[in-house]
Amino acid sequence: MVADADTAERALELVPETEPHVVLADVRLPAMSGIDLAATLRQEHPTVKVLILSSYANPSYVKAAIAAGAAGYLLKTAPDDELVSAVRSVALGAIVLDANVTSELASGTPQSAHLLTDREQDVLALVAAGLPNKTIAARLNVSKRTIDAHLGHLFTKLGVTSRAELVAWAARHGLIGE
Repeated sequence: MVADADTAERALELVPETEPHVVLADVRLPAMSGIDLAATLRQEHPTVKVLILSSYANPSYVKAAIAAGAAGYLLKTAPDDELVSAVRSVALGAIVLDANVTSELASGTPQSAHLLTDREQDVLALVAAGLPNKTIAARLNVSKRTIDAHLGHLFTKLGVTSRAELVAWAARHGLIGE
């Protein structure tokens, strides 16, 4: 049986009714993350496998998902046939990791860091220096809205949600000094 849920809480309600072999969960869900959902399912329904789907190839997300009991982590950009194959593999007991995720885990610098534009790297360095957006904008001779946009892109590319997380992530991955 197949079911669809908008939230992790709704998914938890549907699992006893539908008895799925595999649950596909977005890493970012309202109220409870897909990672938290995986941990809860591991406790309450240990036979159900969880395959995390995400826009973020962030190694910390992948490690947290696997630690929580997820059986796989696949990027949303994966082709349909790869998704089908991953679901089948997870159902059979395999651990499945997207190739992009695997290479990020293996390398010292995540691939997402290589996707940063020169301007995003400039903004990142100035954020790490503790400068507010208005000052960064003045230094780079652009508007504050432009800096806000660059920060939004950085947050999305690196899978972080705050300036503090951004700086910590960049320091961990050697993009800035600690």
